[in-house]
Formats: sequence, structure tokens, C-alpha cells
Amino acid sequence: MARPCQIAPVAKRRDGKWRYWCATHGANATGHGGTRLRRCERYDEAPVEAKDMLDLEPERYGGGVALWGAVPAVYSTAAHDLDDIGVHVHARRQPRKKKLIDQTFKLVRTHLTSADGKKRSILVRADDAIFYMVSSIFGHAIKYVECTHCGEAHLDKDWFAVHRHRTHLCLRCGRNFRDGESGIGNPLMALKAFFGDRQINRRTVPANRSLNVTQSQFPLGIELWGSHDAIIWSSRVPEESGIHFHGYTSNFIVPSVDETFDSVSIDGISLDNVQVRVLMAQQVLPHLGRPEQ
Repeated sequence: MARPCQIAPVAKRRDGKWRYWCATHGANATGHGGTRLRRCERYDEAPVEAKDMLDLEPERYGGGVALWGAVPAVYSTAAHDLDDIGVHVHARRQPRKKKLIDQTFKLVRTHLTSADGKKRSILVRADDAIFYMVSSIFGHAIKYVECTHCGEAHLDKDWFAVHRHRTHLCLRCGRNFRDGESGIGNPLMALKAFFGDRQINRRTVPANRSLNVTQSQFPLGIELWGSHDAIIWSSRVPEESGIHFHGYTSNFIVPSVDETFDSVSIDGISLDNVQVRVLMAQQVLPHLGRPEQ
């Protein structure tokens, strides 16, 4: 059952009427003409189920952990309808060995221990990870921003994830606040600071693998993504760049080919790594719109 909304007026609109906000779900509750809605816009949103959450202790994985924002494939003919959107996690006991975790979650709780032995938990939400990916692909500087009213770590999403600005709308309390400088806020910068990793675009290496296939080789379909720098990469092995490819032959859930290539040709058409990556980010932005299939 959905939690009841806690709706209150938070600020006056330009027409002099109140703007209403739900503190429970962190969502707009203002209807047409400035009316107060009975339920906010996120009331019917399904809560995150236990199977879609991960408690992650990076220190347990000596081979390194990595987190990315996972979004729909740029191109897909796959014979499945998997919801692989959220925070994708890799974790290994040893470098280059089998991944013990290779899955996408809606919510990841990272449990960390500082150098002085203090425990800290930092949440990684799906939107945080996805819009970190979008901002970083377009080369924007990202910073940690807190609401000056309620202290909530601020996420700039959608249009605001690709346009620097000083005035922000807090997604928790619904009030506007101003930061000291123009920027794009993302709570994950706190997680990166803990790891001593303030780089948005880290050094990657080419995958040194090429792929030249036809779609007919994969009767259950193919999927393509542009690789992008991980939010966190704790492995001693450099991160690879290129195009990530899934090809399905006899199993429409587990791909027979699941790898990153720096050179990809499909049906005689060579793909540009940068263009694939940029299109992947563009398709997430609602003001650009995802093209109809």
C-alpha cells in the first residue's frame, strides 16, 4: 500500500497562488490553476521491492567494484522485455576473475568504512546514477549540492542535468534555493569524495576487441549500448571503453555474446563509439523525446 501523502503549500507562484508539494514522496501536488491535489504525482509509483535493492560493502571485493547508470539499449531486437534500468553493479573478489555481482538494481546501499574507522552508508538511487551518466557524457562538471532549507542532497535531472544553473528546486521539500555558483548537482559526488575520486571522466583504455557480425547470427536479437565511465571504479585494472554488445542465440535472457568492443560492425555498417554513447544519453532526456520504435 502506498504511503499517505503529506501535502503542504511551499511557495507562491507567479500568479499569486500557492504551489503544493508532497513531503512523503518528494513530488509536485499542484493541479491545474493552482489547485491542491488530493494525491501527489508520485503517489501511485510502485515502491522499490527487496529484490531490486542491494546492500554493497565494497571492502569485501578485493577485485574491485564498479557502478554505472543503466538505461535502455540504443538499439534492440531482443526477444525479451527486461527492465534493466537503474544502478548496474559489478563486483569481483579478484581482478579479472568472475564477477560475483553483475546485475542492475533500483537502489544500492553502499556501506563504507573511513580511514579513521567510522561507518557510513550512502544511497545510490536509480535517478542519481542515470543522470550522473547523462551529465558526464555531455562533459558537464558535477558537484555536490544541498538544499539550504532542508539539507537534502540535491539531484539535477532531465533538462537540468545538462544545463548549469544556480537556482534549484529541492526534490524533497519542494522549495527553491540558490547555490553559490552555477553547476549541476548530483548526490553521488559524496560517494566519489569518500573514494577520493573526484574525476568525472577518468582514464579508460580501448577494449582491443573487434566485432564484425550480422544480425542473422543472433535469432533472438541483439542489444547495443555506448560504454561510459563508471561512477565508481575501484579495480586496479583500467576501465575499458567502446560499445557494449549483447547477442542472443539460444537463450533470450542470457546473451551468448556479452562484451565491450572498441570496433563494431553489424551487417556491414561500422558504428561510431561516440555517437552511440551520445544517443544513449539523449534518449534519457524527456525534453528531447525517445523516438518511437
